[in-house]
Amino acid sequence: MTMRRRDFLTASVTAAAAGVLSVDGVAQQSTAAGEEHPVGDFILRHTGNGLQIVHKNQPDRVLWDTAPEGAFLTAETALADVKDFGTPMGFFSINDTVSASYEKPTIDDIDITGSTATVSGTLTGAAGSGQYTFRFEALSTTSLRFVISAGAALGINRITLRVASVADEGFFGFGQQLTYLNQKGHLLPIVVQEHGVGRGRLIVTQRVDLFASQGGGNPYITEAPAPHFITSRLRSLFLENTEYSTFDMRPFDQVVMKVWSGTMTGRILYGTRQARQWFLTWGVAGPHCLN
Repeated sequence: MTMRRRDFLTASVTAAAAGVLSVDGVAQQSTAAGEEHPVGDFILRHTGNGLQIVHKNQPDRVLWDTAPEGAFLTAETALADVKDFGTPMGFFSINDTVSASYEKPTIDDIDITGSTATVSGTLTGAAGSGQYTFRFEALSTTSLRFVISAGAALGINRITLRVASVADEGFFGFGQQLTYLNQKGHLLPIVVQEHGVGRGRLIVTQRVDLFASQGGGNPYITEAPAPHFITSRLRSLFLENTEYSTFDMRPFDQVVMKVWSGTMTGRILYGTRQARQWFLTWGVAGPHCLN
């Protein structure tokens, strides 16, 4: 039998597809940039050296995007020095000493099974390299859970995720915040502390610090923090971790989220314009407003 060139190319493409599609058609594997993968009602895009999440109802609206240049994930081994102070004690100084750091994430494989997508790759550091997994699971039509795990054998106990942003994107939420409404340009610790007296105001804070063992506080401490934000672009995310975490919104093009754990778990939320109007009217940010 003589096979024409067109038939040969068709057979080659079919064979390549068969290599990444399971027999039952449920699981798929891919590493090609530019591909899209359905995860429930959400869509995971492999954008070159990064990842992106959109919703099938509004595929042109980006709900979540990794930081530019591909440097979206860092895993560390570190030791924290935590001290409490104040009168009464209720303030904390937290200093981290990092002994090993792994970054430069690669995207080696994307496995799709039902409503779950698992991205796997390698992180590299001076001490060597280790594997990471970044799993996305659609919990409902509006909630996408993500779980990042890295190098348990390496003793990883810090995970940093960098999420893309833009200079004019406002960030709101984070529980009870008493100083700033828009947190863009600030570094927020998510830990319960006394509110402080003065909270950074000159003279008042200085006097309280002098007579109450640094009890004046600063603009970022609160008794009711929450690792959740909603932005002026109607993008929302929260962490499920109970460990100490920080949200750094000082870089103009990204948000740097760090959790003191070897696993980071959170959710990416999808909401409508109606939810945005509700938020703008009442000025309250919480996961419930995007149901």
